[in-house]
Amino acid sequence: MSPAKFIKTNLFFSSITLALITSISAFAASDTNTLDNGVFLNGDLGASQIKTPDQALPNTTDSSHKKYQFTWGASVGYLYFDTTYQFVGVELGYDHLGKAIYKGTITNTSDSVQTDLEQYDFDMLFDLGVTTPIGLNIIGKAGVARVSQNLSGQSSQTPDAFTGRDKLTRYVPKAEIGVGYIANSNTDILLNFAHIFGEDSNNFPANSSKIFSNNSLTLSITYVLPQ
Repeated sequence: MSPAKFIKTNLFFSSITLALITSISAFAASDTNTLDNGVFLNGDLGASQIKTPDQALPNTTDSSHKKYQFTWGASVGYLYFDTTYQFVGVELGYDHLGKAIYKGTITNTSDSVQTDLEQYDFDMLFDLGVTTPIGLNIIGKAGVARVSQNLSGQSSQTPDAFTGRDKLTRYVPKAEIGVGYIANSNTDILLNFAHIFGEDSNNFPANSSKIFSNNSLTLSITYVLPQ
C-alpha cells in the first residue's frame, strides 16, 4: 500500500468513526455519558506501518517494498470510574501488526526473491481516561508489549539470497491514545493511535536482531459486560 493509500485508509476509518459518533449521539439518552464499571472486551481494526528500511533487498533489481498493512487486535480488561468523569483500567491484549513485504529480482539472473517481516504482540496496558458530560472522551494507555517478529524468505537461488526463517521476540514499551464517544453505558467507540517503541534501521540484514518500531491507526470498540 502506497503512502497515499495509507492516508486514504486512515481517512476512511476516521470517517466511519465520525459517522458512528454522529448517528449514535442523535439517539443517545442524556444519562449514558459514562461507562459502567466492570470487565470489558475490546476489538480493533485498522492500518499499521512497520518502520522497516526504505531500501531494496541486497543484490537485487526491480525491487518493491510494501510496508503499510492491515492490522487487528483484541483485549480484555477491567474499567473503573474513580470520579464521575475520570476512569482507570488495566487490560491484556493481542495484536497482529501486519507484514512488511520486499520483492526483487537477483542481479544478473532471472531468479526472484521475496522477504517478509511479520509482527504480532501480546501486551499489558494501564489505562487512564476522561470523559465529558456529552460523552466525548480521551484515553491514554501505556505498558509493555511482548513483540514477536518473523523474518522469512523465498528464492529459487540459495547463495546470497534471503532464505529460511528467523524469529525474534523482545519486550518493548508500548503507548496508545484514543479519542471517542460513549454511545451508552456499555459501549465506547474510539479512533485509536498506537506506537511500539522498537528501533528504526537503515539496514535490513537477513538475520535481523532488532524489533522494528510500529505505528497503527485503528477503529476500536469497547464493550463493558453488564453487571
